[in-house]
Amino acid sequence: MVNLQEITFETNGTQELTDEFGDFLHKWVHFRRQDALTFSVSPKLSVSGEKWSEAIKPKIVAEYQQLGYVYLKF
Repeated sequence: MVNLQEITFETNGTQELTDEFGDFLHKWVHFRRQDALTFSVSPKLSVSGEKWSEAIKPKIVAEYQQLGYVYLKF
């Protein structure tokens, strides 16, 4: 991953990053452009049958934003 310049994660925004993985990403981003790490978040909406409490996890998405650029896809 030495030459890797950009990473985009596709996620539904419900999975917390482990401390170990978060630390790894933080170190990886440190020597790259500010927008080198992106989280593309497609939250599951209640209209698709998901419970509201399981569909949107704002605290988790905010954690992603501490590491990189986040955008929401609906």
